[in-house]
Amino acid sequence: MTNDWTERLPRVMGAGAGMLIFAAMLLRGALVNNSFDVVLVRALVGLLAGVVLGWTGGWVAVRVLQEHCGSTRGGAAADSTSVPPGGTPSAESGS
Repeated sequence: MTNDWTERLPRVMGAGAGMLIFAAMLLRGALVNNSFDVVLVRALVGLLAGVVLGWTGGWVAVRVLQEHCGSTRGGAAADSTSVPPGGTPSAESGS
């Protein structure tokens, strides 16, 4: 369980997006007085599409955050060749 959030974020986003689209499709179908079969089929297709899109978005978000942090453990490792905001490389700074 080193990176529990990296496994949970895509699943949570997928479930949330799927349920949101499912509810919206049910509401839409009820408001336009479609038959129950049509509403249910469209809502289930929307649920599956929402899960796939939400999971994909969550996976992309995890990858972006991991790359931004510099490692999969969430901490940015200090590089000996990095340049601090002052402009002098840390390896040549003498202090």
